[in-house]
Amino acid sequence: MKKNEVLFWVQTVSISLDVSVSYISEKSKFIKIYSENPFYSLLFSKDHDDILNRYLNLVQEKIIYYANTPIKTCYLNICLNKESEEYLVIGPYLNESINESQINELQSNLDIDETILIELKKYYSTMPIVRMDRLWALCNLFLEKYFDIRGPFSVVGIKEEQIMSNKYKLDESLDKNVSIKMIEERYQMENELMDAVSKGDFPSAFMAHEKIMSNLGSYHSFNDSINSGIKGITILNVILRKAAEAGGVHPLYLNDLSSKYSMLSLSKNMDNKISVKMIKDYCSLVKYHSLEGANPLIKRAVSYINLNLDSDLTVTNIANHLCITPNYLSRLFRKENGISVIVYINQKRIDESIRLMKKTDMQIQTIAEKVGINDLSYFSKLFKRQVGKSPTQYRRDLGK
Repeated sequence: MKKNEVLFWVQTVSISLDVSVSYISEKSKFIKIYSENPFYSLLFSKDHDDILNRYLNLVQEKIIYYANTPIKTCYLNICLNKESEEYLVIGPYLNESINESQINELQSNLDIDETILIELKKYYSTMPIVRMDRLWALCNLFLEKYFDIRGPFSVVGIKEEQIMSNKYKLDESLDKNVSIKMIEERYQMENELMDAVSKGDFPSAFMAHEKIMSNLGSYHSFNDSINSGIKGITILNVILRKAAEAGGVHPLYLNDLSSKYSMLSLSKNMDNKISVKMIKDYCSLVKYHSLEGANPLIKRAVSYINLNLDSDLTVTNIANHLCITPNYLSRLFRKENGISVIVYINQKRIDESIRLMKKTDMQIQTIAEKVGINDLSYFSKLFKRQVGKSPTQYRRDLGK
């Protein structure tokens, strides 16, 4: 996984959950993140830097480490590469809002004076509240791609006394409100959704979505996050984008659809069925633009065609771009797709012209030129052969 992909994930999660996410390539920078916390001295009872150095010596790759600090702020730490000292740090954040009685309890347990207590209350008011299960699921999706292995990945809670004794173990009570079993079931259902989307199978994807909602409908945090709201739409957009990418869709198409829903998530009048619409659109993207399983040369040929529909596309210039002979390209393309290169080009051009008719008010002549056909008569002939009606009739039926 490339560094820019890691940074894209970091930025996406940071924006969608409104939580600090940092990619670090040095131990000293890891320690700096904690040391910059205004209540650093309250997080550890002993030498701060020594504890963090011991902690970094203990952590292993492919494990999600969870820390719930004495002041109830939380962090997730992930070691991506121990040798090159690459880590992800997510936090600080809260699992739940802090009430007055909890603050009074903290004051008593930590012997906090009134001045610090006032500042601590202000600090809590700025903290994002992020549920463990949502963060855990997003981290699992990321780690699967980063390490190219199937999850789920273990969640390990390390306490200060475990660090000092150089021992750690799985903390079975990471979040008293959400059991590990529920998290695993949720993650499995999300995988079913992603698998269906990666195959362009909308009926199965829809059923997987309904299964999630019926099983976890009473679990308000998930229901709210995946079905509505800016954060929820952003998170679902990322999940579906990754699923479509796994299905072999070119980044150009992914970016167009992802950008569309990123902008839509900012709208104040979002349709409450937007999640189903998103799933359907991403399934369609995979169905019509997936290159999964294709010969590498054919993948490159198809990508070149799809990105240059408005150009003078011939078998010869495509073959030259791929550094192969036109005859070899023609034979291989027909073997892989069952149709000739030219037939495929014409189909894609008509598909694109239909999209432009639906989305714009451009004149038919202009649309024909946009898809690389300057002869309007020839364009109309191709259009009618593929669609069954002329471009003019098709547009009339659209009500435009």
